[in-house]
Amino acid sequence: MKAFFGLLRKLTTALLISLVVIVVVVLVVKRGQFSYFNYIEEHFLDRILSIKKEKGTNSEPQPEVCTEKSALKSAKECTFLIGDIEKHGSGFVIDTKPLTSESYLVTNYHVIDHFSDGFANVYYNGQFYSSRIAGFSVEDDLAIIRLDTDLPSCGWSDSQSLELAENVFAVGWPNSPYGESTITKGVFSRYTTLENQSVQMVQTDTPINPGNSGGPLINKCGVIGINTSKTNWIDDSAPSEGIGYAIFALQFLSKEK
Repeated sequence: MKAFFGLLRKLTTALLISLVVIVVVVLVVKRGQFSYFNYIEEHFLDRILSIKKEKGTNSEPQPEVCTEKSALKSAKECTFLIGDIEKHGSGFVIDTKPLTSESYLVTNYHVIDHFSDGFANVYYNGQFYSSRIAGFSVEDDLAIIRLDTDLPSCGWSDSQSLELAENVFAVGWPNSPYGESTITKGVFSRYTTLENQSVQMVQTDTPINPGNSGGPLINKCGVIGINTSKTNWIDDSAPSEGIGYAIFALQFLSKEK
């Protein structure tokens, strides 16, 4: 009797193992023929084919081509006038959050230091935007302004790899706050640090005048600095011409984080 039950137990175990093997094989075959390969085709093959069609046989992503024309157009669209009757400067949008309809501008602290109520006046194309000063650093001469609207933001360039005498442009409202922003052109001179300041600067011969402060200094790929100051010709004992400074963009980005 024991032998009979032992044999029955073995047969049952073998049958169960066989059923499991059959089910697994069916599932594997089914997944291999349908689900798996359909997934690959839907999510990968179409993308690979589209890349090859767009880029030729090379499926590696290709870098976007930077041009001065496109960079200047973008900078004009993302640069705003900041100020009032007392004084004015420039600023540019560095981040936009469409879901919350918020935008953030960066400018120099000395552009907004006369606003005592925590609000700043921001204008673009004659339109006034309600804004609040979100934060500032007197030491670094930087300020962040928040606007309750969705605005175009500027793109950043690699400010660490500027070439000597590379073309750069300053965007803003020098001297006069009326009309559209202006563009002045110069070249990259060097990286430097000014006396009694800790922030690193980009030196350029691009004309930077009162009203340019806080606006972007750009190259053909985007923002490389924040226009801040220039060396004035005080008297003949210290002549100076074509020496302007912009806060090094990469340093600002590290502070922003």
